[in-house]
Amino acid sequence: MDKNKPEMSVATRKAVAVGEAKRGASVQEETSSEKMGKADFAEILSLQFAEFRKEMAQTLHGLSQQVKTDIENSMNILSQKIEIEKLDGRIKNLESKTGKFEKTVEEVEQLKEDQGAAMGAIGGISNRQNDLEYQILMLQLKQNANMVRRRKTFERLPLLPQLQQCEL
Repeated sequence: MDKNKPEMSVATRKAVAVGEAKRGASVQEETSSEKMGKADFAEILSLQFAEFRKEMAQTLHGLSQQVKTDIENSMNILSQKIEIEKLDGRIKNLESKTGKFEKTVEEVEQLKEDQGAAMGAIGGISNRQNDLEYQILMLQLKQNANMVRRRKTFERLPLLPQLQQCEL
C-alpha cells in the first residue's frame, strides 16, 4: 500500500509506516547478518581454498617426484638396454670368433689324428725296415755260410789248385 494515497486514513498510514519501519529494520538486520554470513562464508571458503591449494601443492609435488622417479627409472632402463645391446654385439662377435676357433680346434684335432696315423705308419714302416734289415742280415749270413761251405768243399777237392789257376 502506498502511504501517499489520500484514500488511506491516518491510522492506516501510521500502521503502514510502522510496518515499513519494522520491515526496514529487519531488512537491515538481515543485511548485516547476511554480511556477517557472507564474511564467515568468504573466510570459510578462503580457508577451504587455502587447504585445497595446500593439498594440490602436495599432490603436485608428489606427482612431480613420481614423474622424476619414473624418468630416472626410464633412463636407467634405457642405459641398461644400451648396455645389453653392446653386450649382445660382443657376444655375437665372440660367438663368430668362437666358431672360427672351434673350426681351428677341429682342424688341429684332425691334424693330430693324421699325425698319429702318420706316426703309426712311420712306426710300421720302421718295423718293416727293421724286418727287412734283419732278413738281409740273415740272407748275408746264409750266403756267407754257403760261401764258407763251398770253399771248404773246394779245398777238399784235388783239383782246387788247378781251378785257382783257371780263375786267375
